[in-house]
Amino acid sequence: MKLLRCHIENFGKLSKFNYEFNEGLNTIKEENGFGKTTFADFIKAMFYGLEAKRTTKVLIDRKKYMPWQGGAFGGNIEFELNGNKYKVERFFGKKEADDVFKLYDLNTNLESTDFSENLGEEIFKLNKEAYERSTFISGQNIETSMNDSLSAKLGNILENENDINTSERAIKALDDAIKNYKKTGGRGEINEKILEKSKLEKKLQQSQIDEKTLQERKEQYKNLKERTKEKEDEKEKYQADLTNLMQQEAKKAKFDQYQILNGNLEESKKNLEQYKEKIKNDNDIKNKIELNQKKSNNLSANITTLEKKIEKISTINNILLIIFLILGVLGVFLTISQSIKIGIPLCIISIIFLIIFIIKKVSLNNLKNDCINKKQEKTNLDNLNETLNNVYEKQEKEKKTEINRLENEYRIKLKMKETYEKENNIREITNINNITLDQIDKEEIESKLNILTNELNQLNDEKNYNKNQIEILESNLDTVFEVENDIEEVSQKINEMKQNCEILEKTKKYLEKAKEQFSSHYLNNMKESFIKNLILINEKEMDIDLDVNLEAKINEQGSNKEIRYFSTGYQDLIYICMRLSLIDALFEEEKPFIILDDPFVNLDENKMKNALSLLEELSKEYQIIYFVCHESRNAHILK
Repeated sequence: MKLLRCHIENFGKLSKFNYEFNEGLNTIKEENGFGKTTFADFIKAMFYGLEAKRTTKVLIDRKKYMPWQGGAFGGNIEFELNGNKYKVERFFGKKEADDVFKLYDLNTNLESTDFSENLGEEIFKLNKEAYERSTFISGQNIETSMNDSLSAKLGNILENENDINTSERAIKALDDAIKNYKKTGGRGEINEKILEKSKLEKKLQQSQIDEKTLQERKEQYKNLKERTKEKEDEKEKYQADLTNLMQQEAKKAKFDQYQILNGNLEESKKNLEQYKEKIKNDNDIKNKIELNQKKSNNLSANITTLEKKIEKISTINNILLIIFLILGVLGVFLTISQSIKIGIPLCIISIIFLIIFIIKKVSLNNLKNDCINKKQEKTNLDNLNETLNNVYEKQEKEKKTEINRLENEYRIKLKMKETYEKENNIREITNINNITLDQIDKEEIESKLNILTNELNQLNDEKNYNKNQIEILESNLDTVFEVENDIEEVSQKINEMKQNCEILEKTKKYLEKAKEQFSSHYLNNMKESFIKNLILINEKEMDIDLDVNLEAKINEQGSNKEIRYFSTGYQDLIYICMRLSLIDALFEEEKPFIILDDPFVNLDENKMKNALSLLEELSKEYQIIYFVCHESRNAHILK
């Protein structure tokens, strides 16, 4: 198989990049930063794609090689296989579902179905991890180790691209199954079942103990019932004494209550009679009102008499005044008219009438004043009587109210007595007087009752606790038969699990042995090629062993030492030779192309020269794509 040409549309920093591959050795020498590793990863991506598992480095590559300048992410590569020429196109998206894969047959330029998008696995019969451990040799990851895909390929047991030996997964599955049975720290299924059996056996032992405890509990329960009965009988006796005593106290209380009712009734009756006697002679205000009324009546008569006199005198005065005026005017007129003899006497007579008028007027005024005084006195007496009447009416109302209250109180207390007599045996109550109550005896009885109550409560608590324990123990004993059956079942299960685990352990042992035997048949040829390449580069023999897991150990001073104890240059030398011998063993017929991404960086000058000579020799059989950045590691430069 060989590569013909490629076109990188966009992949990392490489854009619009084309390259024509030659047969044999293709040395690509460019400065650091050109994109040599990117180019190598592009070739690998064309055959294996870019996965999108977050736990792998591939996701980092997908993000790492996303075009810096934008545009389509991917390209194509042409290759020749078994005389046929193909072109594979891959363009990548942000996730695997967005990727596009196409394969063309260059003879017809039509899409080919000879291979699927799992192109690398179908051509090389290796998964991606095995490919990176074999024909894809990078200075950043030069180590190698065995996996199922490499083992299957080396054993030539692959009939198609999907027939990959899963011995490692089978061994791991067996190991996981064994660990399930025998986990560390006693957490395996067998130990869990043993623990379960131990618990069941303890439960059975406990059941035997419980059976003895049950008999003891039943005996205790019987004794507690007897003691409880004795205490209840004793309490019942004291309770009867206390009840009798309380009945006597109740009768005494009823008698005392009856006495109180009688006393209250007598007191109410006495209060009523005393009040009636008190108000019977209480007539002072009434007498005053009658006396004042008499005085008022007398004053009314006097006022009437005075008013008649005043009216009479007023009439006389009016007549006297008229006569005075007439005689006076006439006398003055006659005197003026020279009738002196008649005029003067008339004037004298008119003056006499005036004097009489004045005297009568004074008498009339005195009568009027006397009448006014009499009226004022009568008004005062009437006002006083009105006030006294109000007071009298109020007192009478209050007396009536008080009498009603006292009479109502008497009736209520009489009703209470009569009701009490109806509700109680009065004869029995009235004969209680001779009963005497001993308060000390009552207190002693109550004290003993309290003590007995507390003792009974405690006994009942103990009895209930024992009853509950008896029920629990009886319930536990009911499951003894079930526990015995469970123990037998668990024991049987433990034996089965131990047998299964033993079978798994033997299967794992035989499978590992078979795998070692299966792998050993290709080890001799691979070791021969490995030693040959090692001598060619190192120019001296080395006592080195290679096991079926592709782990090398160097024998120095009588002991095997792992290569990690040697220098980086020595380690790289061994790994490069191991890779080359692995490629020879893997591909006996159709030879693949080999990608070398500057793997000789840690070799010294002499070994570097020998390694390049080895590449020249290998290029006669393999197409080699060799990436290098320094002239000292350059075999030749292809333009």
